[in-house]
Amino acid sequence: IAEREAKEEEREAKAELKKMIEQEENEARKKELTQRLDANRKAAKDREERRKKELLDKQEMHEKIQQQLFAEMEQERKEKQRRKDQLESKRAYQLRMAKERQENMKE
Repeated sequence: IAEREAKEEEREAKAELKKMIEQEENEARKKELTQRLDANRKAAKDREERRKKELLDKQEMHEKIQQQLFAEMEQERKEKQRRKDQLESKRAYQLRMAKERQENMKE
């Protein structure tokens, strides 16, 4: 009977030890999985931040180009207006001169 009890206790001890080892292995796997998930989340967050930064940089570059274009268009518009004003001034001067010559010829 004592031998049977000893074997039973040994079997229970082995079962308990096996259970503890499996529990430790499960905890280790769980910890590893958690670390991998955390690393994946961080990598995804980093990728998203890089993507956002690239997008903002592209938008900023687009805005700069657009502002430069608008500035060039405004400069061209002002230059056209200046030439138009010069031409109108020249025509008005020529018209006055022509009228003066006509009046001088009448006299």
